[in-house]
Order: sequence, then C-alpha cells, then structure tokens
Amino acid sequence: VEIYNVPTGIYLSSSENNWIVHSRLIDNGYGVNLYDSPNNKITNTNFQSEDGYGIKVDRSHLNVITSNTFFGASSGISVSNSNQLTIDDNTFLSNQHGVYLHSVGSISVLDNIFESNSQSGMRIDGAGWHIITGNTFKDGLSGIQCSGSESNTISNNIITNNKPSNFGLAGTSQAMSFGTCSNNVISNNQITGNDQGIELNSSDGNTVSSNTISNNDGNAIRLLWGTGNIITDNTANDNQGIGFLIESNSDPVTFSGNTATGNTVGDFEGICQGSSCVTVSVDSLN
Repeated sequence: VEIYNVPTGIYLSSSENNWIVHSRLIDNGYGVNLYDSPNNKITNTNFQSEDGYGIKVDRSHLNVITSNTFFGASSGISVSNSNQLTIDDNTFLSNQHGVYLHSVGSISVLDNIFESNSQSGMRIDGAGWHIITGNTFKDGLSGIQCSGSESNTISNNIITNNKPSNFGLAGTSQAMSFGTCSNNVISNNQITGNDQGIELNSSDGNTVSSNTISNNDGNAIRLLWGTGNIITDNTANDNQGIGFLIESNSDPVTFSGNTATGNTVGDFEGICQGSSCVTVSVDSLN
C-alpha cells in the first residue's frame, strides 16, 4: 500500500487483530492513527513526513510496532492512554522525537536505532513501568528524556554523540535526563561522546549502576535535588567536566564501587562524608 499527502493515511477505530505491512506512507498528517484499537501489528512500513506523525496510538493496548522506518516526523511514534505496547527493531531518523510516551504504562522499547533526531531520541512524560533495552541513540540532540515517570528499566543501551552542535545550536543537552522521575533502574548503558552524561534532577530512589560514561563534553553523572538514590559500580573516565557531581541536598543513600579517572575538571565533587551526612561508601577518591 502507498498513501501520499492526506490528513491520515490509515485510521483504525475500534478495530483489532489487523496487520499493516509492507506499506509506504509519505507526507501525511498521520501515517497510521490507532484509536481504541488493540492487538494490531504494524511492520516493514516506511513512514516519511514533514512534521506530521508516523504512528499515533491512543486508547489502543497490546499493539506491536516492529521493523519500520520513520523519517522527518514531529514524533515517529506518539503513544497516549495506551499500555503494553512493543516497539522493537525500528529505525527513527531525523524526526523531532523518535518515540514520545504520554502518561502510558508498560511499553517495551527494544533494539531500535534512533539517529539524528532534533529534540530527543525518546521522551517519557508521566506514568512508567517501561523497559528500554538494547537501543542505540546517536547523532541527535539528546538520548532519553524522562519527566514525571517512575519504575522504568533503562539498560544495555548505547548513547553516543548527542549534542546541540549537531544542529548548529549552543547550550547543553544530556544523554539521559531525569526530572522528577523516581524508582528507575539505569544500568549497563554505554554513554560516550555526548554533551553531558546522566543527570538526575529532583528524582528519588533511582538505582544507577554499572554504566560506562566516557569522553563526553561535560559531566558524567550529576545528582541535583534528589534523595534515596543508589549509585554503584559506574565508570566515568575522560570526560571534560566532572566524573561524579553531587550537588547540595542530593547525597545518594549508597555510593560504592564507582571509579573515575582523567576527567578534566575533577573526578569527584560534592560527595558527602562524615558523621553529619548520610552514610555512604566512597571509592576511588584519590
């Protein structure tokens, strides 16, 4: 199927168990719009748009979106009021946002490539319980942005060369940013060559473990206004800022097994120690 230059290429309302496969949906307002339509599969389809949407999913649970290409959209995939989707093995190239999740739950985002997206590879607003694993985020503005979401697992992703200068912009951006995002597990990610590494802002109860953050233009890991966070077994080497930056009122409940060498401004800053502080275990402070 090839559909060009219409408000909506394919619209499913209260429809289930459909397959959309081997199609080309070009320069439509919405390539595919699912409303109240569960248990559909969209695969091997090419979405191209000038600031429209590739796929919009609303009130539609248990859909599978796999092996598609999204180019030039406002959001490659936008999901709202929907749970338990699988988004895997897709390519998101030169969109504003690759995947945008609006107050939804239990979305699996697996083994996708996010490249040259001008705002974020993936943005999460609200809700949570997502699994984000095995993805590559490269050459965009930022990798993963999280706001007001909780209990996500973000693991085994590669995040590289995301920075404002890719788009001729000044300022800063993060490989991963978390604002009021709590109880997440962030582990075994490779974060290299970005503007900044991982930043937790006003985010509580997160576990950041076994990540490698190296050769970024700024800080590797920064904590700002959060409590109850666990920072263990991370490696922060050769960043141009600080390896581990713990701002005031942000002491992690556990800080152990972390190593940092060769960071330009410093390896560790703001780690709280002593009887007046939260008890922490601090390694490699020399």
